[in-house]
Amino acid sequence: TLPVLSTAVGRHREFSSLAELCEEEMFDDFPLTCPRTAHWCLNFLRRRHTPADHHMSFRTVSRLQSDAWGMGEHEQLLKMIELAGSFDQ
Repeated sequence: TLPVLSTAVGRHREFSSLAELCEEEMFDDFPLTCPRTAHWCLNFLRRRHTPADHHMSFRTVSRLQSDAWGMGEHEQLLKMIELAGSFDQ
């Protein structure tokens, strides 16, 4: 859980700080011994600067058009991740 961050424009947190602030919560009965996916994904997206930047890079590298199968879903999922961490604190 992240603390609410109020700025002059309202509740908002830069995406880069979201990935830095998140930590894995350890508990004894977690069924897997490998790293948790959410923490890894946030750090990956942070290296790409923002989820929107990652989406554009993915489309460019893959040479896919915006109307290609799955591109709309990919973009929406990344928007949800960014909004959940930036505004829905």
